Amino acid sequence: MRKAFKFKRLDTKVDLPDPGWGTIETPYFTYSINASLDDENLAQIRWERSIRNIKDPDKVGSLEFAAVFDFLFDRIELSFAEPIQLEDWIDNIEEKDDEDLCLNYDSSLTRCTLNISGIAATIHVQENKFAVVHPQTATTHDIIASYVQASKAIAHGMAR
Repeated sequence: MRKAFKFKRLDTKVDLPDPGWGTIETPYFTYSINASLDDENLAQIRWERSIRNIKDPDKVGSLEFAAVFDFLFDRIELSFAEPIQLEDWIDNIEEKDDEDLCLNYDSSLTRCTLNISGIAATIHVQENKFAVVHPQTATTHDIIASYVQASKAIAHGMAR
């Protein structure tokens, strides 16, 4: 990352708060990584990586970012300060009666998934979270493109 973005020592701050955790703060974003044993298979390591606190969105879409992070992520996830009314969101989609939409939700209406024909990723919605998730890790470009596609579909009336 230092080489790709030409960061100097003072440009980044590394924090290792606990075993298995690490965070690198940069002028553009914060990168965090966690390694832990997989609960279902203790012979496997589960890696969780995230980019947070994005200060310069153009850097996240840059070639430098892709050189470092392509095929490490499978999603873009947004959190809401104010919860959305998930019931209303689901009802709005069901009212569309659109064959290009495949909506699934749990009986307590705490989460739902939406697949839209032509978009490789699945949209996951909870009252405080919206995520566009690829079935596997992908290039930064593809993940951002899926997010833009899903956002445009939602903005043009497929969902609210």
